[in-house]
Amino acid sequence: MAHDLLAGAYLKQKKYEQARQQAELAIEKGGAGSARLVLGQALVDVGQKKEGIEALKVYLKDSPKSPFAQQVGNLIAELELPDAMGRPANGSSVAAVRWWEWILFSRLLRCRSR
Repeated sequence: MAHDLLAGAYLKQKKYEQARQQAELAIEKGGAGSARLVLGQALVDVGQKKEGIEALKVYLKDSPKSPFAQQVGNLIAELELPDAMGRPANGSSVAAVRWWEWILFSRLLRCRSR
């Protein structure tokens, strides 16, 4: 779980390579879920858009009933659009960052209540 939180913190700080590394560690140790979301966004932000989309698709496959499934699906659709469609060239999505901040905030609250 520590790697999940660290990955999310790095993502929020725009330290995408560190976020990617921590997300991969979290996944290796059996913690998929939110780590897969961070991995997808971090990969996109380091220029590995195809791999980032794949990570997000795996998240949807593994968690189809997630409360974030629709937003992740929308993000994937946005990322798959040609860059000329008005999306930032690096694939970053303001909406994705906002809902990721909500996930991180929710997890931090759960940790503090234990």
